[in-house]
Amino acid sequence: MTDSPIQESIFSANPSRPTRASTVLTDLYMSFEQVSTPMPEFNSKSRRSFYRSSFLSPSIWFALIILGLSTAFIAFTIDYLCQKLLEARYYMSSTESVIGNFIIWVLFSLFFGLLAASTGRFISSECEGSGIPEVKAILAGVHLTRYLSLSTLIAKIAGLIAASAAGLSIGKEGPFVHIASVLANKINKSQYIRRLPNVFPI
Repeated sequence: MTDSPIQESIFSANPSRPTRASTVLTDLYMSFEQVSTPMPEFNSKSRRSFYRSSFLSPSIWFALIILGLSTAFIAFTIDYLCQKLLEARYYMSSTESVIGNFIIWVLFSLFFGLLAASTGRFISSECEGSGIPEVKAILAGVHLTRYLSLSTLIAKIAGLIAASAAGLSIGKEGPFVHIASVLANKINKSQYIRRLPNVFPI
């Protein structure tokens, strides 16, 4: 009994149209329909979408590296200046006069407290607050004017240093979120980042 032309075309070696039968034939394929089912071809659309994803974009990775380095540098600078200012307040108020030490301590803290408050009054009012609620609002699609501007970044850094030097009980997590958001916005708008290729060649 000879095989039908359909079976011969299926089981014969044809590299241009591979099937499961030409690849491997085991006990898993129990029926003729399972054996004769052609192998799924490689989808070129999925390949293009994979290469065009933001995960492989050089500009995204370069921007994230620059963002991480710049944010870490600013955080280190803020911590270093705050530590030096607090040490200066300690040394200035370490005289033999108790009343003089108290006056120096109060005046030093009052000066930097007023300096921290003046940054939101004279430089940028958008620097006030922690920054996390505004970032959530921006991610939700709300447009906030001047919240990610350069003046807001300067005021945020200066106000954070002055407030920490004054001895105020503030946290740095929220301000750092705001600072990183401003830096990310500026880096994303940079012409050097936009000139980088967005995808790898296919």
